[in-house]
Amino acid sequence: MKKILAMVVALVLALSMFAVASAETKTIKVGAVTGAAAMAEGLVARMKRELGREDATVIATGGLASIVADSTDAFDVVDGQLTIKGICEIYRRMQKLG
Repeated sequence: MKKILAMVVALVLALSMFAVASAETKTIKVGAVTGAAAMAEGLVARMKRELGREDATVIATGGLASIVADSTDAFDVVDGQLTIKGICEIYRRMQKLG
């Protein structure tokens, strides 16, 4: 999984935000991001349907969140640092306990 993520990161570093690209490498990069956005849209739609909550707030997090979020309107909030913020908060609370 880490190898696949590393490959995706490498593909999107010089991303062009056009759906149609002229060079093979741009086509691959655009396809990777557009594919990730389409998967996110499908997952969000399925989860909202299963929860019965079409008004659920959807947060994109992670290092590539903003890149994918630029290609879809599935997310309500984009916070690339949310996970690390949560880990820091847990650490802070554990320090208070003793």
